[in-house]
Amino acid sequence: MESYEEHANKALSRLCEEVKAEYGLRFVGVWHLLGSFAVGEAVVMAAAAGESRDEVFKGLRTAVERYKREPALFKKEVYVDGSEAWLEGA
Repeated sequence: MESYEEHANKALSRLCEEVKAEYGLRFVGVWHLLGSFAVGEAVVMAAAAGESRDEVFKGLRTAVERYKREPALFKKEVYVDGSEAWLEGA
């Protein structure tokens, strides 16, 4: 996977700050790994911290759900036959 990092980093930062404010959390982070991965390998990591476990879990769920539908992120898949495809929101 490759990334237009400048755009992706700004969009993910904004998403995390909004979730942090919405749930009163101390920290929210979402990272999408770059590089080559096998099918089924984990490529996304999300973390949240705050004073209330309930709010942390709610905020973490919201961050992950928003990550999956926002922003317009693209990933490039390279297949074993050598073909490639850019996928939006994947």
